[in-house]
Amino acid sequence: MSLVFTSLILFTFPVHSSSIPSIIDTSDIVEQTCRQTPYYDLCLWTLRSIPQSHNANIRELAQIMVDTLDSRDVPEAISKGDYKSAEQGTFDAATEARSCERGFSRGRSPLSDQNKLVHHTSIVAAAIVKAIARGG
Repeated sequence: MSLVFTSLILFTFPVHSSSIPSIIDTSDIVEQTCRQTPYYDLCLWTLRSIPQSHNANIRELAQIMVDTLDSRDVPEAISKGDYKSAEQGTFDAATEARSCERGFSRGRSPLSDQNKLVHHTSIVAAAIVKAIARGG
């Protein structure tokens, strides 16, 4: 009976490809953007956890990622379209996280996990900014 019912629904209400994109979106900009970064899972997790990213363009995704770093100069550079300075600023944040970690003479710092997260997030932000500079 369920096979007949399913067939009846499919023939009565045909599925058109134009009605599927809300279910299967192959043009997911968050996923496409994160594939251009060295830390895909971190990028995807971060951006998908922030509601503003769901309808954002790539420039807005870069801004969102940079905002997670609490950086001061990078958001301004992005808003001005100065992607070279924005990319350098994100690399600077990554370098600062590494420097903080290396500053402890007795091995691992108490901030190791946070330093690693800031470093990786900075590298993701830099990759997104670089993608914008390349044209998407």
